Amino acid sequence: MTIQFIILTTQRTGSTFLTHLLLSHPQIECYSELFQKNLVNRSKRSKVAKHFEIGYEKYRKKSLTRQINHKFFRTKLINRYLTEIYTSSMDVKAIGFKFMYSQDAMLPEVLQWVKNNNVKVIHNIRVNILKTLVSRKTAQTRGIYSSDKNLPIIKITVDINNLKSDLENIEKKVSYYRNWCQNMESIEITYESLISDRENEIARILEFLDVESFYPLNTDIVKMNSDNLEDIIENYEAVCDTLKGTYYEEFLDQ
Repeated sequence: MTIQFIILTTQRTGSTFLTHLLLSHPQIECYSELFQKNLVNRSKRSKVAKHFEIGYEKYRKKSLTRQINHKFFRTKLINRYLTEIYTSSMDVKAIGFKFMYSQDAMLPEVLQWVKNNNVKVIHNIRVNILKTLVSRKTAQTRGIYSSDKNLPIIKITVDINNLKSDLENIEKKVSYYRNWCQNMESIEITYESLISDRENEIARILEFLDVESFYPLNTDIVKMNSDNLEDIIENYEAVCDTLKGTYYEEFLDQ
C-alpha cells in the first residue's frame, strides 16, 4: 500500500531543500507546491520539472467542464484531483506534495481531504522566525527562492514598525497548524535540526513514511544566506533595539 503524505509548511523553512531530498529517494514521489497560483517551472531538474505540469491550476483549466466545476463544485473537483495525484505513481512506496499555510487560506478543502483520508503530515517549521522573516525579504529582493549556486550576500532593511506584529503573525500561524497536526498522524521537522543533523532527521522521516532508509538522499540546493543576521540586516542596531526585552530578542543570537 502506498503511503500518502503532505509537507505542511510556510515560506523559508527549508521545505524546498526537504522536498528535493525526499525526491532523490527512489521509493518516494514528492511533488512541489501543486496548489501554487501562477505556477512557473524554475527548475532544470527533470524529475522536478514534471511536477509543474500537473499542478492544480493547469488541471482545473484543462477543460471548460473543469473550469465550471472549479467555480461551482470546487470541493468535488479538488477531491477528485487529490485522488488522482495520490494514485498517479503506483510503483513508489510513498507519495506526497508540499502545501503552504497561505494555500490553506485559499483552498481549505485540501486539508479537509487530507484529514478525511488519514494522510500523514510532515510539519516543517523554522524555530527562528526572525530568520524566516529575513529570508523572505532577501528572497523577494533577489527574486530567487532557491539556488544550486552560492550567491553573494545582500543587505536588506527590516521594517521595524511592523517587526513585532509580523513575528507574532508567523508565530500564531505555526501554533495554529501545530495544534491542527495533533489530530493527525504527524511528525514535526525543524529547519534547524534538518540542517544540523540531516542524517538522523531524514531517518526519522523515512521511518515515519515506512520507507527503507539505506538510500543516500542528496540535493544540490544550497544555503542562500549567512547565519549571521548582522551580515544581512542593514538596520541591525534598530532591529536589536526594537526586540530588546521581548521574547524575540533571543533569535538575534541563534
